[in-house]
Amino acid sequence: VPDMDEALDHLGSLGWRVTTAIEDHGARMCKIDTPDPSGFPVELIDVNVDPHEE
Repeated sequence: VPDMDEALDHLGSLGWRVTTAIEDHGARMCKIDTPDPSGFPVELIDVNVDPHEE
């Protein structure tokens, strides 16, 4: 996603919550679900592809 924080804010307003979050240098992945499980996995991935940007 182009802006992970914005996407999580938007999805949070719709009832989605982060169930698992993993961060590493230059990348972040969040698994999300609703209070009543949706039945399918949803993952948002944010990767920094600019090698000069930290």
